[in-house]
Amino acid sequence: MSPRISIITVTYHVTPLEHLYLWSLAASGLKHSEIIFIDNSGKDSFVDKLQQDYPFITVVHNKENEGFGRACNRGFSMARGEFALFLNPDTIVPEDFVRILK
Repeated sequence: MSPRISIITVTYHVTPLEHLYLWSLAASGLKHSEIIFIDNSGKDSFVDKLQQDYPFITVVHNKENEGFGRACNRGFSMARGEFALFLNPDTIVPEDFVRILK
């Protein structure tokens, strides 16, 4: 069964904000959605740490910075959800976000 929502996020040189972002997705119930995390910086070791802490994300390491638009398109081409939601990695979603989306 395909997920209802695919969340696509592009990052470049991860900061602690991404940790808060993923924590807010988990707290809001969106961790049961498909979450695609595009690493545009190549092989950022902190992204691998995020994936250990948040195993519900799918990480794609680009070999080079292909730009925001192309990275979004790469994530979208992988998405299986009925809806695609593009979120920046400094987003903090409210706990009732899933209810708001319905």
